Amino acid sequence: MANERTKQPRLAIAVIAVAAVMLVAATTEMAITGYVFAYNRNQAKSDVNECGNGQVPTNIGCQNIDSQIQGDENSVALTSQQTFPSVTREPPSPPEPTGFTVEGTGKAITGPGEGQTVLCKPPLEDSTIAGITLDLDFLAQSDGTVSGTYKITATYPPDIGGGFVIEGTITDGTTDGNTYSLTGEGESLCPIPLVTVEVTFNGNCGDDVTINYDENQASGTFPHGSVDCTLTF
Repeated sequence: MANERTKQPRLAIAVIAVAAVMLVAATTEMAITGYVFAYNRNQAKSDVNECGNGQVPTNIGCQNIDSQIQGDENSVALTSQQTFPSVTREPPSPPEPTGFTVEGTGKAITGPGEGQTVLCKPPLEDSTIAGITLDLDFLAQSDGTVSGTYKITATYPPDIGGGFVIEGTITDGTTDGNTYSLTGEGESLCPIPLVTVEVTFNGNCGDDVTINYDENQASGTFPHGSVDCTLTF
C-alpha cells in the first residue's frame, strides 16, 4: 500500500511537468513573429503588362500598378502617375533650287486694229505697220548667273511681203516654277530704224498662257503661248 501511495504523487508531478513543457513550447512558438496570423498564400500580386496593346512596343511610356490584399485588417494605398513627353517632329525643309531653265514660244500681231496685241508707245503708236505677225522664242537658264537669248521674227502682211528678225540677250530673271520674269536687251520693235532697248518677258508657266512683253517703245502680249519652267536642285 505504501508503494501505491508513493507512485501517485510522482505520476502527478510528471504530468504537471509535461504540461509545463508543452505550455512553454507553445508560448515560444506563438511569440515568433513569422507565425502570427500566418497564411499559406502570398498577399501581393504583380502582373506583367507589356504596355504595347497588342503591337510591338517601340516608343512606350506607361506605368501599371496592380495590387491586391488578403487577410483581415490589411490595407494598401498606391498612387502612380507617369507623364510621357510629347514629341513634335518638324518636317524637313525642302531643298532650295540652285538654278532654273525657262523656255517659251508665242505669237502676236502688231496694231492698231482688232486682234492686234502689240502696240508702239506714244508718240510712235502710228509708226508701225498694222498686221505684222510676230513669232517669239526665248530660252533662259541659270546656275547662279542668268543668261539666255530671245528672237522675234516679224512677217509683214502678204500684200506687203518681207519682214525682219530681232535677236537679243537675256541677262537676268527669276522663276518659282509657276511664274517667271526675265529681262534683257535687244532692238526695239518701234520705230524703223530700230534702236537698242531694255526688254522684259513675264507671265505664268504652262501651256496656252499669255506672255507679257514690254520695252522702251512698245508693249503688248503674246497670247496662247507655251512656257516651260524647270527648277534644278
